[in-house]
Amino acid sequence: MGVAFQTIGMIGSFVIASSLVPQMLKVYKTKSAKDISLRFQLLYCFGIGLILVYGFGENLWPIYIPATVEEVAGLIMLAMKLYYDRSATKPGTSGADNEGHALEMGASPLTRRSETKFTGVYFTQKFAGLYVIGLAFNILGLVGSFMISASLVPQIIKVIRTKSAKDLSRSFQLLYVAGLILVAIYGIGESLWPIWIPVVIELAGGLTLLALKCIYDGHEASEGLDLETGAPERGSTTSYKYALTPK
Repeated sequence: MGVAFQTIGMIGSFVIASSLVPQMLKVYKTKSAKDISLRFQLLYCFGIGLILVYGFGENLWPIYIPATVEEVAGLIMLAMKLYYDRSATKPGTSGADNEGHALEMGASPLTRRSETKFTGVYFTQKFAGLYVIGLAFNILGLVGSFMISASLVPQIIKVIRTKSAKDLSRSFQLLYVAGLILVAIYGIGESLWPIWIPVVIELAGGLTLLALKCIYDGHEASEGLDLETGAPERGSTTSYKYALTPK
């Protein structure tokens, strides 16, 4: 069962990492990232960096392998955000939101508690040192996971404030949530509280952001439909008045 849960956790983490691909493609295609929070992206990259330290320190391959992919993808997304925001603020171009923002993505905060067990009789100074080191790596992983969870807050606040989520990729958000669900299953199945506690919080934030995306996209679509259906009516009214005008 341990290998099965580790496999589920690694798959979930890779799903989250791959979820950044449609987001990067959307930003590249639209040349716009103004709806994406830069603070989210910065906190995300820093949190993944802490998780990488934890994974390498504890030699946990289900953590550091996918986390490395996530870190690279997150840094690429951050570079794209900075580049397109800078291009949008150049003279002669349409103004962009000067507040920094960025996505993304998603990452999966994989953390794992050290399984070293000690007995009171054989609790030597060497084992105490190993315990402290393991505890330090656990704290790093936990802090990194909570930082990634908290990074969703500025993104949610920006979407609510601007009432716009056009630059956010729906495919990214769906893959991100699916990956978090798999990672949560891994954490709960392995009874690893440094994983499943922050992941559940991050999952709630991801679902909230996805709901906001659906709401505001639906609202914009309905407004666009109203404008399209209203245009012919105005045109026909104009033609009718023109026909009644004496010549």
